Amino acid sequence: MKRQLPSSEKVVDTKLTSTEEKSSMQDYTVQDFESLIYANAITKRPKEAEKAFDLMQKYNILPSTRAVNHLIDAYANANDLPQAISAFKRLREYNLKPDIYTYSSIIKAFVASKRIDDALVIFERMKNSSIIPSQPIFANIISGCLKANKVEKAWEVFDTMRLSYHQPDEVSYTLMLHACAKRGEVEKSLNLFEDMVNYQLYPTDVTFNVLINACAKRPDYYHEAFSLLNQMEEHYGFQPDRITYNTLLTACSRKKDLPQARNILNVMWNDMKEKGADSLLAPDEQTFTNLLWCYASYQPTRSADKISETTSSSTALTTTECLISTEIPRKRSDVAKEARWLFKLAVSHNIQVTTALLNAYLTVHISQKQPAEAVNIYTKMFDKFAVKKDGFTFSQMLEYCYKQKDDVLAWKVWDDYQTFLESKHQEFDIKENVEESIMEKKARQTRKEAAAVREGWTDQQQRELCVTMANTLAR
Repeated sequence: MKRQLPSSEKVVDTKLTSTEEKSSMQDYTVQDFESLIYANAITKRPKEAEKAFDLMQKYNILPSTRAVNHLIDAYANANDLPQAISAFKRLREYNLKPDIYTYSSIIKAFVASKRIDDALVIFERMKNSSIIPSQPIFANIISGCLKANKVEKAWEVFDTMRLSYHQPDEVSYTLMLHACAKRGEVEKSLNLFEDMVNYQLYPTDVTFNVLINACAKRPDYYHEAFSLLNQMEEHYGFQPDRITYNTLLTACSRKKDLPQARNILNVMWNDMKEKGADSLLAPDEQTFTNLLWCYASYQPTRSADKISETTSSSTALTTTECLISTEIPRKRSDVAKEARWLFKLAVSHNIQVTTALLNAYLTVHISQKQPAEAVNIYTKMFDKFAVKKDGFTFSQMLEYCYKQKDDVLAWKVWDDYQTFLESKHQEFDIKENVEESIMEKKARQTRKEAAAVREGWTDQQQRELCVTMANTLAR
């Protein structure tokens, strides 16, 4: 049972009654209140931190910059940006100057609320006031830029740090490796990794997962992904986790290497059977989603079989027992049949059925030319598992309708798509007669843009679906 922390007033009152040495209010110092505000900040109790701050006036103690910093941090930790800004403005009220910790806290608050442009304004103000930003502040700014998809700005901040302020640390390097992975800049990421090693910075397991992810996005760096896996284990002693193997499954889907993907699943499944709850490799919904994309991309022809066998032999992983037969499916119907068996296996082991998982399952049957099952998945299985369709679902189905010349089904999919878009407008567009501050408007717009990218309904994607629908009707 968790113990409830006492309120700020109670802490001070207790001190007043129990400490004979401090017989008057003047015996309490600003440091006492700083400690109290800090304690509430790190436990995410901003209201209690605010009460402690207000008590300073009651006891005629002038607040310090550190006390204000802790108050800003309390609101930043609770993701309450408006109150963090309000606390920041108190510096001027008490004629106090911000220091590096002030800027660190308010930047953290802006970044956490996805207000990177405002964070950058504060960042520039900090530099202009001759305060040198710390490495964590640089890392926070870089992270915020990447989350806002401002990759060029992230590079600019990173280059400013290493050329004018600090040698980047492991955190900053790993963030920039993320940036490379997002853009498929594998060569750049490998050069950065080499720089890390040359500067005697020790890579973490996260560093390797990011590097493997970068290589996984490029089929021409497929073998490098498995080479990094070996380096991670043999040279640095890190144990690959589920994220590592899920990423390698992505690499397999892009390389169309189904044999290796099946081998990876065997490794993960055996580890789960052997270690149970302690397994770091137990397959999850992302595992099965990525695996099904391997079945969707696989082309079971003789030439493809030979290529797959060669590819897999050069990147082989060791397995003892096989969950899936070693024989590779050689017909489209067999590929789809095995995918259906795997989907049932996932469901029977309580793997969460997500939109992404069903989209991958749908794509398997479309790409392997199983029309009846594809239509069944679209019309029935999303409802069966109470999973919502997204923009990617409609995109796959309209592409299917185009290839099948099925304008009747296309109209149904199109109507479903319009209903989906309408629901998104209702979710994110402001209602009539509802007042909205600039801050609220920015936050709503940020959420809308992030959802559009995540769910496949950006303006560009909407235009592409319009073209697909028009082409389907024109056939």
